[in-house]
Amino acid sequence: MSARPVDPTFARSRRLALAFGLLLQLFLGGLAVRLAVVQLQDHDAAAQRMERQWQRTLVLPAHRGALLDRHGRELAVDVDALRAWVLPRNVVAPDAMPSEKVDRAERVATWLQPHVGMSHDDLVLRLLGDHWTSLGAPVSDPSVQAAMEEARAHGPLRGVDLLPATSRRNPWGSVAGNVVGYVSHEGEGVSGLEQGLDDLLAGEPGERSVRLDRRGREIADPDLPEQAARDGLDVQLTLDARMQQVVEEELLAAHLAHSTERAFAVVMDPRTGDVLALASVPGLDVDDDSSRPRDASVIGPVQEIYAPGSTFKPLMMAAALELGLAHPAEAPIDTGNELFGKRRIHDAHPQDHPLSLEEIIVHSSNIGMARILTRLVPEGHENEWELMRPIHDKLHELGFGERTGVPLPAEVAGLITPLEQWKKNYTLASVAYGQEIGVSALQMATATSSLADGLLRPARLVKSLQAQDGSVTEQPVPRARRVFEREHVDDVRRWMARSVEEGNCKEVKLPGVAVAGKTGTATSETDRTKEVHSFAALVPAEDPALTIVVVLRHPHGVRYASESAAPTAGRILRRLLPYVGVTLEE
Repeated sequence: MSARPVDPTFARSRRLALAFGLLLQLFLGGLAVRLAVVQLQDHDAAAQRMERQWQRTLVLPAHRGALLDRHGRELAVDVDALRAWVLPRNVVAPDAMPSEKVDRAERVATWLQPHVGMSHDDLVLRLLGDHWTSLGAPVSDPSVQAAMEEARAHGPLRGVDLLPATSRRNPWGSVAGNVVGYVSHEGEGVSGLEQGLDDLLAGEPGERSVRLDRRGREIADPDLPEQAARDGLDVQLTLDARMQQVVEEELLAAHLAHSTERAFAVVMDPRTGDVLALASVPGLDVDDDSSRPRDASVIGPVQEIYAPGSTFKPLMMAAALELGLAHPAEAPIDTGNELFGKRRIHDAHPQDHPLSLEEIIVHSSNIGMARILTRLVPEGHENEWELMRPIHDKLHELGFGERTGVPLPAEVAGLITPLEQWKKNYTLASVAYGQEIGVSALQMATATSSLADGLLRPARLVKSLQAQDGSVTEQPVPRARRVFEREHVDDVRRWMARSVEEGNCKEVKLPGVAVAGKTGTATSETDRTKEVHSFAALVPAEDPALTIVVVLRHPHGVRYASESAAPTAGRILRRLLPYVGVTLEE
């Protein structure tokens, strides 16, 4: 029996149906695979979201290094504290009515605000947020800590976490307050040495991951990562806390007695450049964070410029001797002629006879000093500034016009007129007696110290670094450089001592101890109607152990520094010299 022929149309339809079925199977298979992948991805993402939701990373604070004085006394140190943290949903129920949320946040904020240094409104905003956050500064007062624990267990702080932290404290209170400075609530230095030495003090915080249950409580899990904190270095300063306290007490008395805008002082060891006291009034109580006026944070000796006036004359006299512009045995100088070209220079206490170099210092003659320094420039060459370079260079050699480099923020460099603008009868003559130049008290103390032996020693404020394992790294004493010959500074100090001995200020005369000092009364560089009174000295004059510079900005009721800055320095020295082993006669 012969086969029935296949209908071509049927065969083609059958092949198309088979092909369509195969494509459909492939499509459905691919879709199934895709759905499986999506489900797995969604599951992984959901798991990750769940992990993040029930896992938290805690910061492990590093202990900030202490600031110590030269004898190891603590000026600033970390103490154990508690800090409030919150996951807002643990305190303010997410499904509560808006008014209920605000009311709950208000109650927590009202309780915390007096203790954590944050405003009530800022606390409320954090409590109404979505993220794990801190609630203000750490609390170190044990009685407040106990109250916080009680309020967390049974009162308005239910749901708030209290975690270990550290807080900064200053055992010497306001002593050296604006020099030490303070830290923010986050532990970062924001003023003074806390800011300038922040990289050394801060250390590096660690972190620890913890797992939470559905109520936000921590669940122990040893498998979660933890990185230990690295504590900061202790920094030992050259400051002496007791000397600093004495200087601040006497400055405060002068500030109140003369209604000054600011009173500040530096005490140095001229043999090493160590800064023993660096004081400024009004001061700052860094432990009282309720009120920190900007003015109280100013560190006068390094952050303010003033005209040194006649305290600059001994330095310029030493420079004149060094440059060969003057000689101790030269003939007396006529100070009766006040004219310098078309300019007239006055002496506060004019003398009726020519003055020797010694008498120019003793009687503080502006005219005499100007006559000596203007010898640099011959008649007819008054505007040839290159001839005045030796004095300009000596100013820089003494450290003026440049920062000292101590680790304090916003240090001023001072002001020196650019050499190209110097004129013989103006800049050169004015610099001779401490005008047309702006200095800081620290610069002035450093330069004055060079009159002890002719060597300039950079100011040093950091003595050593101490790690938490007890290892100590001593900071080297900067290399001294010679700026004056010894014989020249010996002469100048002797003349300064005679200036004090024959002067009218009794309080700066110390029984049995010669003071090589000089007063300065200058017009304020910021207000020509006001004055700046200053005093600079080395004590004892024959073998200096201390350098002191005292500056009173805009004093009232007194005309000369001999009535204000010099007596203040005298009272300071009477208290400090026995402390450093210099005996005063009874």
